Amino acid sequence: MAAATTTLPIHPPSLAASRDDRTQVALAVQLETKKAVEWVKSRGMMNSSEWANPLAAAPSAVSTMAILLKTASTKVAAGIRVHSTAVKGKKGETLGNLPHNLLHTNLQACSDLGRDAFLNARTTMDFINKIALGMIQDDGKLEHILKMLDDPEDARDNLVDEMDDVKEWTNECLEKIKLLTDDFQYWYWVICCLKNNVLEGQGTAQHDTNETERAQKVAETAKVKHASDEKAALKAIKILEEQLEEAKARVVEAQAQAAKLENLPPIQEPALEEELLRAEKAIPMAERKLGILGRIKEKMSGESNEDFAARQAHIRDVERRRTEHLEKAKKQRDEERQHAERTLKAARDFEASLQNRILQSVKGLKSNRNQLAAAKANLDKTESQFKHLDNKKAELADILMILIESSRQLNELKERVQELVKFFQGILNDVNVTVEKDVKKEFLRPIEKGARMTLRGELSHIQLSEVMQKKVRDGAFRIQGSFSAIRDITGLYVTASDRYIRPAINKMEALSVIADDEWYAKSEEFTKWCRTSMDEIEKLTESATEDLEASMMERIERLQLAIEPAH
Repeated sequence: MAAATTTLPIHPPSLAASRDDRTQVALAVQLETKKAVEWVKSRGMMNSSEWANPLAAAPSAVSTMAILLKTASTKVAAGIRVHSTAVKGKKGETLGNLPHNLLHTNLQACSDLGRDAFLNARTTMDFINKIALGMIQDDGKLEHILKMLDDPEDARDNLVDEMDDVKEWTNECLEKIKLLTDDFQYWYWVICCLKNNVLEGQGTAQHDTNETERAQKVAETAKVKHASDEKAALKAIKILEEQLEEAKARVVEAQAQAAKLENLPPIQEPALEEELLRAEKAIPMAERKLGILGRIKEKMSGESNEDFAARQAHIRDVERRRTEHLEKAKKQRDEERQHAERTLKAARDFEASLQNRILQSVKGLKSNRNQLAAAKANLDKTESQFKHLDNKKAELADILMILIESSRQLNELKERVQELVKFFQGILNDVNVTVEKDVKKEFLRPIEKGARMTLRGELSHIQLSEVMQKKVRDGAFRIQGSFSAIRDITGLYVTASDRYIRPAINKMEALSVIADDEWYAKSEEFTKWCRTSMDEIEKLTESATEDLEASMMERIERLQLAIEPAH
């Protein structure tokens, strides 16, 4: 069986009931209102922890930004560079790049990014708030469209335009909240990028310090070693020089001995007296008994053959002994000369050896001194670096402290921004579901399907089954409830932004350029103000949460009563 249909004008059959049925209608209105409210609550928008906590954390994020800005403004932080400018997303994809190579300018840029995101959030929330209000207020878009279903003339003139307006408004809301969520999400990834750079900077700073200390120890060890080597070399050279002096003396002595031997007179033959004496000693005893006179007498009277032979033998013996004497003396002198020459040569060789050893030692000493000079220069350079570090020891400690503090603050900021991302993603999800499911699918699409157009493209009438009528009505109630909650939440954000977030940003920027001697007192004052702001935002959200359901019910009931036909 075909479903029952109706043509303009249409309205729920219950709305055409008699006065006696009004009680049933009221009960039906209450039931439908509760259903719509429960449906909105089931999506989490009514859960204050989904949106109230991140909103209260906004001043804390601004306070953290202030500390980061102050940290970045110090001279010590001015030279700290980032290691990578690539801003990467969850999967490692590159989303963008840091605008600068220095940490402090990127921290400033990060702060600017956050400030712009907060200000854009205020504008976007205000826009969505106005759209939501335009949808749910008395004689708003929802009420007007539902009433036109009972007013053929008004529907023919305005229904298409009103539906187009709803599409345009809701699509623009969806697009703006998407862009805003992307802004906060990108800010979050920039913070993650800076945090990673800070952590890497901590490691690099510590590594540089360790390397400088290691270089100093190596240079100091080399300096001590080369100094010790130089001392040993000088001692060795001194010993060699003393030995050289002794060697030179030996050479002089050997030269003198050689010269003396060269200048000796020729070897002389033995004297006659010496020969006679020797001959006497050599004459046999029998012959020697004659005496000199006997031998003279014998000589004068002639000598016998025996005597002649004896005399000749004696002469030969004398000659032999003379020859032996001369040869022996010559041989001895030659041996003495050769010994002197060998002694001289050995002395000269020893002297030359010592001179060569001294030369090599001097060369080694020179090389050692060159190495020592290089070691000293290296040590001087390292000591200069350490002197620089010593002079700026507090500065180095400050750099590490800045990096550590920046890491801590960036981590805290990351957590706060992550909560804000979650907050805006929650609104995005609610707006997306409301727009795509409630507005387009459950509300506008059935009306569009039931619309009958003329050949000229004008609306002729709307034909809806009872099922579609209920679907349109239920969709309108859910939209009314959803946009009522969206209106209240976005309105609360606008209020919090005007009262606390924007003033916090102004205070933050003023605090970032304050004099150092005023920083502590002013920062304590600012932190206290932020804590107070967080408490007040929490009170606002608690109050809004308590009123949220009542406000939704009031708006839904108001819409139901507005579309009930007069009798």
